[in-house]
Amino acid sequence: MKRQDALDAMRETNIAQRAYYEATNAADDSAANGLATNLWRWARRRAVASVSENARWQVYERQKDWAGDLRDAKVLDLGVAMGSPLTEWLSGEAREMHLLDLSEMQISVLRSWLGDAPNRHYHVGDVLSEDWASGDFNLIYAHSVLHHFQHLDPILERLNALLAPGGRLITYDPLNTFGPVRLLRRAYRPFQTDSAWEHPFDGAALKAIEAAFEVEDRLGVFGRGKWAWAMGLVAPPLARRYGDALFLKDLSADAARPVDRALHVTYHLRKMA
Repeated sequence: MKRQDALDAMRETNIAQRAYYEATNAADDSAANGLATNLWRWARRRAVASVSENARWQVYERQKDWAGDLRDAKVLDLGVAMGSPLTEWLSGEAREMHLLDLSEMQISVLRSWLGDAPNRHYHVGDVLSEDWASGDFNLIYAHSVLHHFQHLDPILERLNALLAPGGRLITYDPLNTFGPVRLLRRAYRPFQTDSAWEHPFDGAALKAIEAAFEVEDRLGVFGRGKWAWAMGLVAPPLARRYGDALFLKDLSADAARPVDRALHVTYHLRKMA
């Protein structure tokens, strides 16, 4: 598909995505979803509970280390919804903080929770619009955002254009690289309410990202930990006994190891010189 055609198609998809997120969010059961999507979200919550919140938060501590000192930084929290895991921390650290989402409702909820401050700027809009064609951000934080774009090249180009020289991008997204998960997602997809903007990364997506940016670091999340998810669906007490240990082994592993058997991936990327 030609670049402009891909860009136009994703802009159209984002109109539908905006309408969806005006009615619900990405985690809870909702009348906006079909039965299969609500069941999927229930199963995911049950599986995730096999690993404690304290253990899962170690991923975000790693991301904080990647972000570093932001006292002189202009930061964009992209697709922030009602608040990403690091929204509050980033807002307290950055010299200038911008929070962008498609949904006016979700930005309104976020603003009522986070509040106003001289360094905070709230935006309702589409990063693919011409309003966001260029910028000078030192850091873009994109938590569970990039996999919402079916065609990665245009959004990767846009993010590069938004970054200042030497600017950095921190991402977190689901993967679709582990065989059993691919089969499960393939069976679920025809019944998935939000399938038009849900595209977990395959191998080609990882290659595209790593070709577009310098990779400072990357980490596969729920590699060994995915077995705690499996246990959590059928035997929650057993899963909770072993979940944290399995999960934390992934964080202690060499970040350069292959991530294709993990369920999620987080990247620390830098704009190429």
